[in-house]
Amino acid sequence: MFEKIKNNSIILRINAFFDGVLFAAIFGAVMLLLHVLKLNIVGFVVIGLCLSYINLFCTDTRPALPVLFTGPLVVFSSGSVNDIAAYFTSPAIIVLLAALVACVIVTALLRLFLYRKAKDMFRKRRLLYGFLLLAAAFLFSGLFSKYYTVDSLLLSLSLIITQLGFYLFFSATMDSRRDNIDFISRICVITAAVIVLELLWFYLTHYTAGQALDSAWKGSIVIGWGMSNTIGQLLTFMLPMCFYRAFYDKKGWLYYIFALAVLAGVYLTLSRNALLFGVAVFVAGTVLCILKGGNRKSTGIIAAVFAVAVLIVIVLAFKTEKIDNFVVFFTDTLLSDRGRFALWEKMIRLFTEYPVFGTGFSALGSIADANMQMAHNTLIQILSSCGVVGLGFYFFHRFQTVKLFFTRPALKRLFIGFTVAVYLGMALLDPIFFYANYALIYTILLIVAEKDLDAELAGEKALIDKAADEEEAEA
Repeated sequence: MFEKIKNNSIILRINAFFDGVLFAAIFGAVMLLLHVLKLNIVGFVVIGLCLSYINLFCTDTRPALPVLFTGPLVVFSSGSVNDIAAYFTSPAIIVLLAALVACVIVTALLRLFLYRKAKDMFRKRRLLYGFLLLAAAFLFSGLFSKYYTVDSLLLSLSLIITQLGFYLFFSATMDSRRDNIDFISRICVITAAVIVLELLWFYLTHYTAGQALDSAWKGSIVIGWGMSNTIGQLLTFMLPMCFYRAFYDKKGWLYYIFALAVLAGVYLTLSRNALLFGVAVFVAGTVLCILKGGNRKSTGIIAAVFAVAVLIVIVLAFKTEKIDNFVVFFTDTLLSDRGRFALWEKMIRLFTEYPVFGTGFSALGSIADANMQMAHNTLIQILSSCGVVGLGFYFFHRFQTVKLFFTRPALKRLFIGFTVAVYLGMALLDPIFFYANYALIYTILLIVAEKDLDAELAGEKALIDKAADEEEAEA
């Protein structure tokens, strides 16, 4: 019965649509529209229905990727992180989300059974042991610590699900296709476009002419499921794959202009961390596209015009005060650590109390003078929360990911490697490594790179086997 439904001509046409970039673009546009209209609930239902359908009927789960990338951006807040927290703790929303999550989980389990993929989840892979050990680090974090709480366990479980859980599921259910990197690059571009447009809508509806872009304004920026820092860093996270399109596409200069828009968006989030890495990515991407890209002349002209424009702005900044309101946050903060160094010292002191398994992820909540809960540094956070055991497991995971990209270096995979490196770099100054939506994207990028390498090696083996068969036939 299920096979008959799955092979129905209508279902097959829907599947073909879901598998294309057009679906990803339309889904992103729908999330943007629902965000603007403040229809969070409708967005959640659309996300749940799409994921449930993909789990049951699509032959490849790759169409789920744009849903997972852009789905969190549907969230609309009145301009406060506390508003988001209150919204998601209301009973009606909890019941709705629980029902939708249950549907997605049940259909995911059914997929493993109906498509006979359960055994494939635990098949040996290049990154499997690293993800297993990282999950163990999170699970054991704070074990035997007086600071251990249920909140710490919940955060650990969210990381285990979005890293190990998604790694096992998508490794088993997503096909090893040679166009996966091309597909994920387009998803990153669409995600960046949705963020930029939501940011533009935020400024159009909240900003008053002459208003200073200062700390107070920065605190009001909440876009999708993220505040100013996190949404800016998500934009920068997407930026390297925008340059992938600029490098490879026949009309790559259009993507280069889009990368300029993304960088401008990063600036408008007032995230210093995102801007620091965003500028570095932009400079590196520009140099690569000018030296080796397929649109070197066009890219060079656009880059030169942009450089002149930046120079003019810098001159105006020194000659006039008209742009002071747009740079006040950066001039006020400059290189201020904004409490990070003191936070790191507290985390190190907590580590010395429980050096083996750490203190868990909620230890700072028990310290009266701690105004932030996370270390804003991946290594210090893992050392303090998971101890030396957890840090050792993390380094093994890191070793496996580095090995993945340098086993058979290929420029397309290295774009993903660079994207991951940018994310990990930003995570040394903010706690984004421990946010579920970031962890999910990070895991998916690694899966895509791993599958691309496997597909490449399988293709080469097939060619060698074919050549050997032909030689044997001739003999």
